[in-house]
Amino acid sequence: MLLKYTGDLLDGGIVRTVKRIVNDLLSICYPSSCSVCGKYGEANGVCRDCLKNIPYIIEDRCQKCGKQIEPYTDKMTRCNECRATHYFFRHTYACSRYESPVREMIHALKYGKDLSVIPDLRMVIRKGILSHMRGELYDCAVPVPLFVSDRIRRGFNQSGIIAETAARILNIPCSRIITKKRSTH
Repeated sequence: MLLKYTGDLLDGGIVRTVKRIVNDLLSICYPSSCSVCGKYGEANGVCRDCLKNIPYIIEDRCQKCGKQIEPYTDKMTRCNECRATHYFFRHTYACSRYESPVREMIHALKYGKDLSVIPDLRMVIRKGILSHMRGELYDCAVPVPLFVSDRIRRGFNQSGIIAETAARILNIPCSRIITKKRSTH
């Protein structure tokens, strides 16, 4: 392992240099691992193998909720759930199916407070949006709210991180217009 720190002293100061040295020493003693599969030696976050297996929704999606559905057989444009339920929104979008490794990434963030997956989740969102949402217009991105005590306990709202990322990519506002009135725990 080759390490170089002298340029940092001139560019950013001694505090940043000391932090980098400590982080590098810690990574030797405690190598990072993939937040999804646990493979050691990968950069913080999610390994390349897991990122190759993102279940992006490419076609045949519900025109209401955005989930992947079976190929159209009879001009059906909504999934069974959306045909049976009245929702108070016109359309939503899902970048991927909620299965491995996306599910594990979200769980690592939500339950494990593993912030190292955020850049990889942002990449998934960016790729999903840029490859499949060109020309579609949305009013705003709305995160699913957390009850106040749950937000304080967790320290962040993973849905807010996802909504803010989508809003930035689409150049629309991220609106926190929905509040949660009671805890569901």
